[in-house]
Amino acid sequence: MNPLKGTVRGFFSTENSLEIVPDGVSKGVAVKWLCEYLDIPLENSVAAGDAPNDVEMLQAACVGAVMKNAYEGMDRYATYVTERDNNHDGSGGNYREVYFKIKRRSKTPGVLNTGSFCSV
Repeated sequence: MNPLKGTVRGFFSTENSLEIVPDGVSKGVAVKWLCEYLDIPLENSVAAGDAPNDVEMLQAACVGAVMKNAYEGMDRYATYVTERDNNHDGSGGNYREVYFKIKRRSKTPGVLNTGSFCSV
């Protein structure tokens, strides 16, 4: 019997770092909240990540950029894989440019609001 089941969950952010958070708390929830708070459409969001603790954030954002040297299997959550790794400015790219490049390639580009943009 697990007394914490349904109240907390855990995942690794690095090989040696286990994160334990209350149920319902995630980077994905934070992306949605931040976009709403800033009145930026979720369709204008980009998130960058490299580890399992980033999965929900990558799924929540319109564009999920995964670092070139991310944990194995993280590319399955990517809309875009960076050309550089996170040790060499992989997330320092121009997210607006990446976002529009990906949206132009999309078969269903949706509505683009060029005035507001959210990058996490």
